[in-house]
Amino acid sequence: MNTVQIRLKSQRALVGIEREPARYNMRWQPPQLKMKRTPVSVQLKSHGPSLKLDQQAVWEEIGTGGIYHVIDEALAHSRQQVIGAIGRIALEGDFLAAIENPGNTIAALAEAIEEREFNVGVIPRSRPSAEIIYHVKRDWKMGRIDAKLQKGGYRIEYQPGHIRAYLRQKHYLKMWAEEKKGNFIDWQVE
Repeated sequence: MNTVQIRLKSQRALVGIEREPARYNMRWQPPQLKMKRTPVSVQLKSHGPSLKLDQQAVWEEIGTGGIYHVIDEALAHSRQQVIGAIGRIALEGDFLAAIENPGNTIAALAEAIEEREFNVGVIPRSRPSAEIIYHVKRDWKMGRIDAKLQKGGYRIEYQPGHIRAYLRQKHYLKMWAEEKKGNFIDWQVE
């Protein structure tokens, strides 16, 4: 006995979904302050030290006009004293040579020398003035600060997401008939 069987083969459809999420990127760039500094410079030039003595007040108290004036006066006074002493010695020699005159004795000659009175004092009473001369020349160059500010901000990058649906597997229904030979038992199940 021949039997015909109908065979079915089916396949379900499969849908694929490809998804790419949205991307949101935010970067913060802080502000930047760039500074360039030129330092302060100081140049010093000095002259000295030198000492300046002023003895004018001292010489005026002594009664002279300076060291060279004192030397000149002392020289002139010494010459006069020497010439006067030579004259006195010559007169005294002449006095003693005339011994025949009455009263020309050494005692009479000694009486003629007068006594002098001395007054002792310390001069000068004031001191010379001293001045130390010292000059410093300063040359300043002020420093500078150059500042440059670069603004900061946000940098935002956005890439939208997308979804793509596609058919991964097609559905189908396949039908065919098969003929079979042999004895078949037909069972009925209740």
